[in-house]
This record gives sequence, structure tokens and C-alpha cells, in this order.
Amino acid sequence: MAMALCGLFHPAAAAPPETAPTVTGEDIFLGRCGTCHELPDPDALTPMQWRAVLKKMQKRMKFLGVPPLSDEENEKVYDWLSK
Repeated sequence: MAMALCGLFHPAAAAPPETAPTVTGEDIFLGRCGTCHELPDPDALTPMQWRAVLKKMQKRMKFLGVPPLSDEENEKVYDWLSK
């Protein structure tokens, strides 16, 4: 009987692990930039202008001793702002 029960608990039958939720550019902005800035209207600037703003803010964050956005975070924020 013990052998029969072992088959009921096969690892393949276990529930799949939960995946981490996808973090969007807007989420990153709210969490990292939103401490100082209100949520902007993405249409307020052109994609080229947003790129310049993000570059400037990366430098400002470093100057203030705040960890700058990672390259991945920066691209996600840029993608959200320039859509």
C-alpha cells in the first residue's frame, strides 16, 4: 500500500512555482522617481526629449548620492514615456 501512495505525490504533480510580476516603466517611475516627481504625461515631450531628461536625471541622482536606475530600469521608463 505504501508503494501505491508514493505515486500520488509525484513531484511533477506539484503546483508550478509562481512567477514574479512584470515591473513596468510606470511602476519604476512611481517607485524611484515618484518620490520627487509627479507622474508625467508621456505625451508632454518627444522621445528624444525624454531620453535627454532621463540622462540628466541619472547624473543628478549620482550627484545626490541616490543609486541611479539600472540600464534595464532606465530603458523600461524610457519605453513607457516614449510610447
